[in-house]
Amino acid sequence: MLLYKLWRSFIKEILLLKRDIGGIVIIFVMPLLLIVTITLIQDSTFKNLEGSKIPIIFIDKDKSDVSQNIKKELENSKTFQLLTHYNEKSARDAVFSGEYQMAIVIPEDLTKNLNSNIESKVQTIVSSFGLETDSAAVKKNSSKDKRYSFIF
Repeated sequence: MLLYKLWRSFIKEILLLKRDIGGIVIIFVMPLLLIVTITLIQDSTFKNLEGSKIPIIFIDKDKSDVSQNIKKELENSKTFQLLTHYNEKSARDAVFSGEYQMAIVIPEDLTKNLNSNIESKVQTIVSSFGLETDSAAVKKNSSKDKRYSFIF
């Protein structure tokens, strides 16, 4: 009995929709137009973004393999355009004035500082397991000023 009532309601709605052209348009045609319109809008937006690159200032004071790899990967990305003709002060001024969105400053001795930091952490972990040997003696971190600059 329940299926019969459901079937009759379905048939009744079909008959009503056959007489109501506006209802058919609202139910079927408008969602299709909405989907097509939004797709076209989003497609043109993505095409506009595809060709543009974000200019960022890149200053390499370290000149090591790590900094060269960072620079190479940023240059190979399709997102960024590197500007390298700035010094640290002019880069800071350009970012703070709003001329550029970002500057990356790789300080001197970055590789050396990173390696010593990693080495001391590994030695601390090894010594905490009680595996301290002459080669794994724990070195105390020197109180050097370690600066990593990323200006946004």
